[in-house]
Amino acid sequence: MSPTPSAYNTVGLGSVREPKSPDHGAAAREALSKEISGLFEAFDGSGRSVLVDVFERPAPRLLGNSGDRTIQYTIYIEKLPESSLEFADDGPARRTFRPAREAALCFDPGAGILDVLSGGGKGLREKIACAFARVVLGDEAGLQPVRRRDFYLDRLKRPIGFPTDAQDRIISVSVTQLGLAAWDSNFGRVTIDVGSSSDEDIYAASQRWFGDAEPIGRLDWRVVQAKIRIVFEPEEAGRRKKVVTAEIRMPNTSNLKNQTWRHELVSEKYIERWGLAAPG
Repeated sequence: MSPTPSAYNTVGLGSVREPKSPDHGAAAREALSKEISGLFEAFDGSGRSVLVDVFERPAPRLLGNSGDRTIQYTIYIEKLPESSLEFADDGPARRTFRPAREAALCFDPGAGILDVLSGGGKGLREKIACAFARVVLGDEAGLQPVRRRDFYLDRLKRPIGFPTDAQDRIISVSVTQLGLAAWDSNFGRVTIDVGSSSDEDIYAASQRWFGDAEPIGRLDWRVVQAKIRIVFEPEEAGRRKKVVTAEIRMPNTSNLKNQTWRHELVSEKYIERWGLAAPG
């Protein structure tokens, strides 16, 4: 079973525009290794040796990262010694070996989000996050757990209303893409996409394309991903309309955080009002 992730917001350590620079130096990695070694020793007696490997990778925009990179800290922790009975040249012999467990810290400097993936439960992951903030970022005072709302995308299996308030100056809201998966499958996907320039709604288009085999309304399919296009009035007369495309994926990832105020408005106000997320 994969380790359960925990997410933490480090906005107290630096704003999105001026993120806190992580320390990748050898001394910081060594200090982090010692901190994590002590945490696992206290947890179950393991952690005699710990190695921290650091590398950067591009941040996928679909997940809503505001920066262009994610820094991953892969952590190898020595587990308690194990032994096995094996055949040697002169007969059965017992061999002792030192297995390793793997954990990871993924830090988005732009968004100030730290994901901790490790076994050992929530308490241990919180301690690992605090150690990272203290050693690598230089301050753990602003570390706060991130609350992740689960999305309810099956409401989009049929046309729904998208009520808005006049003061928010929203012109239109439409579904432009739906990703579907069969309830009895973890792999196959069907994507229905009408694009941003089509005047035909996605449900009518799907019915026209597939006829009796139309997949959106079928009970044995579920919606796992959606794109919703929200068009705002221009800020000034003669200017272009502003468009926000909300990209939402089950169970709780989106591109709405740490971007413009319009993205925040959709995330904090309308996603819940439209019945696409649990109450905050």
